[in-house]
Amino acid sequence: MKLMIKLIPFLLFSAILGIILSCTDSLDKTTSIDDVVRIEYSDCLGLSCLECLTRFQCPANAIKTDERTLINYIDTDLCVQCMECTNIFECPQDAFRTQPDLIPPAPVNGLQGISLQPEELYIDFVATGDDSTDTEGARAFAYLLTLTDENNEIIPINFVPPVPFNIGVHEYWEPIDSLPGGENITIHIIALDEAGNASPEAIAQVLIMDYPDETAPASISDLEAVAVTEESITIRWTAVGDDGLVGTATAYIIKIHTAMITESNWVTLPEYPNFLIPSEAGQPEEFTINGLLDGTNYFIAMKTVDEVGNISGLSNVASATTTAMIDIIPPAEISDLQIEANTISPDAFTINWTAVGDNGILRTASYYVVKIHTGIIDETNWDSIADYGQNLIPAPAGTSETLTITGLNLLTEYFAAIKAVDEADNVSDISNVVSATTTALPDTTPPATITDLAVEPTETEIELTWTAPGDDGMVGTAHHYEIRMSDAEITETNWDAAEILPGPPWPLLAGSPQDYTVNGLVNNQTYYFAIKAFDDNSNVSEVSNSPSGMLLNDLIPPADITNLAVTTGYAVNLTTIKIHWTAPGDNGNEGTCDHYEVRYSFQPINAANWESATLFNNPPAPLTAGTYQFCSVTGLNSATIYYFAVKAFDEVGNSNNASNSPAGKLVYQINTGPCHNCNNQCILDCTSGAIQQGPGYKFINPDFCTACGDCNCPWNLIYPAIVAY
Repeated sequence: MKLMIKLIPFLLFSAILGIILSCTDSLDKTTSIDDVVRIEYSDCLGLSCLECLTRFQCPANAIKTDERTLINYIDTDLCVQCMECTNIFECPQDAFRTQPDLIPPAPVNGLQGISLQPEELYIDFVATGDDSTDTEGARAFAYLLTLTDENNEIIPINFVPPVPFNIGVHEYWEPIDSLPGGENITIHIIALDEAGNASPEAIAQVLIMDYPDETAPASISDLEAVAVTEESITIRWTAVGDDGLVGTATAYIIKIHTAMITESNWVTLPEYPNFLIPSEAGQPEEFTINGLLDGTNYFIAMKTVDEVGNISGLSNVASATTTAMIDIIPPAEISDLQIEANTISPDAFTINWTAVGDNGILRTASYYVVKIHTGIIDETNWDSIADYGQNLIPAPAGTSETLTITGLNLLTEYFAAIKAVDEADNVSDISNVVSATTTALPDTTPPATITDLAVEPTETEIELTWTAPGDDGMVGTAHHYEIRMSDAEITETNWDAAEILPGPPWPLLAGSPQDYTVNGLVNNQTYYFAIKAFDDNSNVSEVSNSPSGMLLNDLIPPADITNLAVTTGYAVNLTTIKIHWTAPGDNGNEGTCDHYEVRYSFQPINAANWESATLFNNPPAPLTAGTYQFCSVTGLNSATIYYFAVKAFDEVGNSNNASNSPAGKLVYQINTGPCHNCNNQCILDCTSGAIQQGPGYKFINPDFCTACGDCNCPWNLIYPAIVAY
């Protein structure tokens, strides 16, 4: 055993700055690693202390230095008389003193909480050091963790914080469960050093995930109409809860209709706007629906919504009739009458407008009076113009109405106007007046037939080119094209069976060159194409010539992968090794290849043994050439050297050569800060060869040690890692 020259644990004497020992006190109390024993010679009588020192019979190699803390200590295996020598010091009571550690750790950095499952919390931060002045190599002694709820009350937890990592190391604590779901809780972490000095408190807040709410509010069963006016109905009901009849719901959906409301027609009916905030379950609620028609029977129903969108069943349906009033209000004036330009022909056109109501813009008018005339129409000549015969029944106010006017003369300007009449013969004002001129006889000349359609294939697409025809033969500009594709020559006979290609170009002036690119084709397939041109009167040309073509063969494979490497460091588990490389392209180092094959073996992989290597069934999707790619190969065994290789394939099956074949191995590593002398003693049940030296770290080789759980170091200082070979 080695006796460290350190003093009594500071946690036992935290209120005392200088701790006094008797000359006969035994040094087994001096265990705190930051309280250094010193002798105050000025407080000793005579030269007794100095004389005692000269009588130390310790060999020169008995005084040693701890390489980690740089503190001197006496190796009592080499000098067994130190404690007896201490008892002959002829010094006063205050001859031995200590210098306590008063510097606390800095707060942990980047503290955050993560809730990935209901009522669970992960804690994530960067470790601090022993003293706030530390920058590397040091670590705190312990953590104090407290969780508080939204009322700042402490939440009891069954969780012991792990031993701190070295300063700057990322710490990720396994989940703390049984926390209050749906609450914002506060995380408080304090770092302690071995002398009990506490860091400033690090604080973070996190919303704890809750189990989903699947209970809808109860259906309202006592909805009733309690008051009516000419344009309103007041309804009353008892509030239901968030979950059935418990709690407080979030919103109401109210619908009103002139026919019975059921579950089957509920979704087709518009909501009546409301901004009601539901009361607690069991409280009375009341709401007035305005803007209704007088003398009309209405049906009213409701549903209730909770905060996560659960919706109750349909309430009972209440009904009431608004009060009737004497009708002296005419329909509103129609103000958006228009002639549909694409309907004008030599003898007809179609007019459209928005229906007005019985009273202004409410309800439904009874009939329309339509006037068509070759001169201006106004109130002064309205009665002298004959009504246009029609039997159109008005639709409800706000509905779009159309009427086709026929029996007109070609190339003649006509004016149109309308009035609406209600059931009490109240007549609206005259509408806006519109006019149009009928056309000449229809166009029957189709565009010319395209005879020079040609194909120009590449490796990935085929470009079509042709000369534009006109609207009438080779005169003017056609209206649109229809391009079709087939695996056989296209004629008038099989035109309709051929595939229509999307997005053809707009026709240019007759005689202009035009083109269109066809994508999404496959190799080694012959494609036939044809085109027709249409004018604005749907006259269509005959089918064009039908040239054929196929994609040029793609013979260029992806570039070889030469920098495949094993990603070393901390392992997520003892079955996964991560590898990485730079993505090649589809053709060499251009574009993006189609897919990868990742294989692994116990031997280096090359072209000769590629097929016998094990295929990993979940490779990553390729990224653009030049991008850094990762792949986590799972299902592996620890303490086993695996060799890896990758091939890339393009969309036609061209592949590069097998990549270089690096190797990796899953092992256990030891955090050598707290376990600096674990070489021969840390693992009790392992042979001395189980602790091996890596590049900058020591690790447990599981080939030699299967009892890692018996390590004298805390278990969390031994962790899985990946090393490269």
